[in-house]
Amino acid sequence: MKKVLFGFILIAFSGCKTNYENLPAFSESKQVQVVIETPAGSAREYAFSPKTNEFVVVQEAGQDKIVRFLPYPANAGFIPSTRTPDSKPLHVLVLSESQQTGTVTEVMPLGVLLLESAGELEYQIVTVPAKPSERLLDATDSEEFMQKYPAAKRMLETWFLNAEPQKNVRIMGWKDDKFADDLIRKHMK
Repeated sequence: MKKVLFGFILIAFSGCKTNYENLPAFSESKQVQVVIETPAGSAREYAFSPKTNEFVVVQEAGQDKIVRFLPYPANAGFIPSTRTPDSKPLHVLVLSESQQTGTVTEVMPLGVLLLESAGELEYQIVTVPAKPSERLLDATDSEEFMQKYPAAKRMLETWFLNAEPQKNVRIMGWKDDKFADDLIRKHMK
């Protein structure tokens, strides 16, 4: 009887998939939530597909999209329950150790890197984990980040300028953590 019950429970849970796009943007503890798509250190770009409710490798010309520069310098993902004018969730970078695709984590925004990519304005919200024990950088706001880690800022800029040269990416500047918070709230569904 126990084996039958366990098998039923296993089948029931295997059919349940988290709808990552509709998770709340803020956790119960009022921290911003991020869904990790591409782990730090990966050369392949992953994305969540709302149609299949799965994470897939991004394709270009029928092939896996490979970053032909350095791999991702941070975990890349999105803030659930947000929507930009192009119907996509807000992009986020989490400056931490590599986290698996599909991880949902609480973060603190440090600021926003403004990019122009293929002629469109793009926001990259730069964050650190909310849990102090998970932080590699000792910064919790834009002022600390800019003062203590100017090299990290330059590294992110260099990566975006070189990761997809065909998009003619330009750095348009940086905004602070207050701007990041306002941006998130403005784009919540």
